[in-house]
Amino acid sequence: MGASYTRGMFSSAGDFVEESDDFDEWLLGARLAHAFGKHFIGYIDYAHTAVFYDGDDEDFHVYDPGVGFEWIFGAEAYLNMRAGYYYRDIDQEENDDGVSLLVDIGKQWDITRRATFRLRGGSGYQNTYFGGENLGFTQYAEVEGVLSYALGRHTDANLSGAYKRNDYKDTDPDRTDDIYTIKGEIGYQVLEWLRLSLSDRYRVVESDIDYEEYKENSIMVSVSFMPQGWQW
Repeated sequence: MGASYTRGMFSSAGDFVEESDDFDEWLLGARLAHAFGKHFIGYIDYAHTAVFYDGDDEDFHVYDPGVGFEWIFGAEAYLNMRAGYYYRDIDQEENDDGVSLLVDIGKQWDITRRATFRLRGGSGYQNTYFGGENLGFTQYAEVEGVLSYALGRHTDANLSGAYKRNDYKDTDPDRTDDIYTIKGEIGYQVLEWLRLSLSDRYRVVESDIDYEEYKENSIMVSVSFMPQGWQW
């Protein structure tokens, strides 16, 4: 069993005309699993999402029972799949439902002693809130490839390319985006628990609504703390 809570708070700024409503989001889940051998696990589960807005946006609940499996089918290769049927109960609006298919498949290849390539893809649904816009309930499909190279004992470089298709269910009019991302990163492991990284990301968003299309380039410096041996 598991649960999580998110509080979303927004304020308008600059040229934004419409301010998104603040919200509370609760995610609840339960799973019953059984191992069918060393590399295969089957399960049944239930996922529940509840979103409550402070303003005029409509609250909703998502009820999603399903079945799935996790399979390690080779060295550095896995397939996780879940199939269910969701029903979204929206206050004072027409409800929607459909098949929920979550797929996560990945494989890593060792190209040389220093270089590896990882490929993964997936699909499912999510709530898209913390970006330039509050876009709500979203069905997505994505694929990503990552090339990693060890420059030295403590330094590595990564180059990745990704494609993601988002189908937004709560926008008016309906909206679908195709998102292409290229990212380069150099990381340095200062200590076992401390990592520094510098990344440059270029992203192109193509939409079926012309004025929602844009391109962006962002540079980020990150410091990651990974405490070792904490116990509680």
